[in-house]
Amino acid sequence: MTEPATVLTDYLLGAVLLVLAWRALRLDRRDPQAARRLWAWGFVALGLSALAGGTWHGFSGRMEAGPAAAVWKGTVYLVGLADLLMLSGSASAALGRRARAWLLAAAAAKFVGYAIVMATHDEYRYVVYDYVPSMAAILLIHAVPGSLRNDPGARSILAGLALSFVAALVQLARLAPHPHFNHNDLYHVIQIAASCVLYRGVIRLHDRR
Repeated sequence: MTEPATVLTDYLLGAVLLVLAWRALRLDRRDPQAARRLWAWGFVALGLSALAGGTWHGFSGRMEAGPAAAVWKGTVYLVGLADLLMLSGSASAALGRRARAWLLAAAAAKFVGYAIVMATHDEYRYVVYDYVPSMAAILLIHAVPGSLRNDPGARSILAGLALSFVAALVQLARLAPHPHFNHNDLYHVIQIAASCVLYRGVIRLHDRR
């Protein structure tokens, strides 16, 4: 296994996200809300991407070129899908019908553009370039005064997003606290904390009527 710390932290992140998604979907069966359900499936996509990313970091050197490339492409496409689902969930919770329709159309177009770009690129920075605007849009949706007053999950989502931005900065700046614990590992640990904080907000989301 290469990069064992990255593999372990990636797998741990994936496991945490899948458990949080499972708990949110269980809650949704008792109290169906599209906003919560979309976020939960976003957690599923993000968790699967973490598991695929950990597999690539740890074992791609032992794979044939084709399977290794497929694992990496699966990783980056799942992140893009997670962005789309989470943004759609926030739009369902906080926006009116017309604004939601416009935002969802723009988000879908962004995802298609991202998929086209990633068909010919492999650098993780493109993932971050797609991820940050989606998180910024979610931040704006939940930061408006009406959302803060009326949406009990808004503050937790904003706090989780702040941690996610810190994780993204760590990733881009390549901050490595130890030779055996690099910027990817630190990113995963911060993102685990961010996911738990986001979950506290997600389970409180309700669809805007």
